[in-house]
Amino acid sequence: MRYAHTLLFVCPDCNLPIAISRISDKKNLEGVDGELVRIKCAYCEQASEVAAVTAKVHWVTDWSGSGPVAAKGSQVGVANLGSGGDHS
Repeated sequence: MRYAHTLLFVCPDCNLPIAISRISDKKNLEGVDGELVRIKCAYCEQASEVAAVTAKVHWVTDWSGSGPVAAKGSQVGVANLGSGGDHS
């Protein structure tokens, strides 16, 4: 099974939202949170590389080859609290 990880960041320059998605064969947040990701703001066009764990919010959705699996109960949202990666 594959999972879509969607992460929401805050642009370091203009403080507006930047969303990115990644596909993984792992559902747990820690696999993606350990990565460095490249983000680019659609508003001010600032680009930078950040640790995925710094995302304000991290969602995981079951994903099949043809698109999202049934929406009922398929989405889990977890806020990252602090820079230590606390996902409580």
